[in-house]
Amino acid sequence: MLPIKVNDVLHVKFRVGAMRARKSRPDWGIVVLPSELINQHGEVVQRGEHRLMVPRRPGAY
Repeated sequence: MLPIKVNDVLHVKFRVGAMRARKSRPDWGIVVLPSELINQHGEVVQRGEHRLMVPRRPGAY
């Protein structure tokens, strides 16, 4: 990865990597969002992953 510098203009890209139901609470699910932080030159300066617990709709995945 590259350093993040003062005055860099950054943006983030998220995508849905995975979804699953929680075993202990089937009315909630876990969504995994891999992410990339990109500078003004189009270079990836950081990669990460976010995990969110979200309510599920009936019959979803």
